[in-house]
Amino acid sequence: MKNKGKKFIVGVTLCVVGIIGLFGLFAETESRAALLAGSVVLIVAGIVLVFLDKKYPSKPKAESGSAEDAKTYVFITENGKKYHVDPDCPGIGNAKRVPLSKAKKQGYTPCSKCQYSYMNNFGIK
Repeated sequence: MKNKGKKFIVGVTLCVVGIIGLFGLFAETESRAALLAGSVVLIVAGIVLVFLDKKYPSKPKAESGSAEDAKTYVFITENGKKYHVDPDCPGIGNAKRVPLSKAKKQGYTPCSKCQYSYMNNFGIK
């Protein structure tokens, strides 16, 4: 089950537990209706999760860059080669906000004018 999402694994587990629960129907017990209902709910929930995993697969983890890069946003321009951490850095004009990891993947490097002064103001190292 390599490369299967969490929803798929949980879904299959719920289905198996529900099927095992169905075997309890053969036991001499007064709560057969509750056992049947619980087993059916588990099986249906498992099937739903398996289909959700196929329709909406989990996002692959970033291959490069840290988790911090994915949470940090910077500003880039179409014609520039630098990313900016300060939205008020002179000359960035019509910049768009993107994750730092994306800016790095596209070859942008930090702006020397705004990076250190902005980060020092907020105590970021």
